[in-house]
Amino acid sequence: MDTRKLPTFYLAGIKIRTSNQHEQAAQDIPKLWHRFMEVDMASQIINKIEENIYCVYTDYEGDWQDPYTCFLGCKIADPNDAPEGMAVISVDESDYLVKRLEGMMSEDLVGKAWREIWQSDIKRKYTTDFELYSEDFDPEKAKVEIFLAV
Repeated sequence: MDTRKLPTFYLAGIKIRTSNQHEQAAQDIPKLWHRFMEVDMASQIINKIEENIYCVYTDYEGDWQDPYTCFLGCKIADPNDAPEGMAVISVDESDYLVKRLEGMMSEDLVGKAWREIWQSDIKRKYTTDFELYSEDFDPEKAKVEIFLAV
């Protein structure tokens, strides 16, 4: 893992409030992804500045065990240019620890990585964390990056 400093950027998309308690997020987040993909929401963000999809975890009420917001969207240049009906969030400037994953999504690649992170001694800020899915994403040969605010 390496550390990167990222500037503030904006995303347009959809969001839900969830928690890891009682496996709630394991039910809510796949539904959010289904909704995002079913209507091809990325193509509706006409002013996006890249094709990558971001899955963001923010508005933590405490640590990973407490409620938080999960947001799916694409990067936009100006938060005022979001398509009607979509939410906009700001991912604030921060240092991020970057965990790179490679493997098959069907083997719970991302879920396993998060469970390792939760059990680790990484000193997280619990401000905004996110997963980055590149435009050429292939679920059978997935390459995903997890960014943890530190």
